[in-house]
Amino acid sequence: MKNLIIEEVSPQQIKAFARFTEPRIFQTASDIVYPGQIPIVGYLILEGEILLIKNKKIIERVTAGNVFGVVELMNNKPIKYTARIAPNSKVYILDRSTIKEIIQEVEGSYLPQTFRIIYA
Repeated sequence: MKNLIIEEVSPQQIKAFARFTEPRIFQTASDIVYPGQIPIVGYLILEGEILLIKNKKIIERVTAGNVFGVVELMNNKPIKYTARIAPNSKVYILDRSTIKEIIQEVEGSYLPQTFRIIYA
């Protein structure tokens, strides 16, 4: 994925995020980002997966323990793929204000690398 930053996060990092947002469970498959769209939120996948699709083919599977869409959201970068969340996936939804709050309040070692480079 040349234009998309996906990062695996540690269990300690996931735990640090818990005080900023509540998990959401998607009961059905849903397209959450369309090609050319700048994401309106990022996702930290707790359970399940997000499928990245181009030309009706799965290009990549973003699985539990990964952050998706944060850098693109914060830098207003469009995504070139359809992102479809799988049924029964559990995620933290990270909007701009939540991401800024996490960056300000979480100790640096508990921040994923993608969060550290957003404002570098």
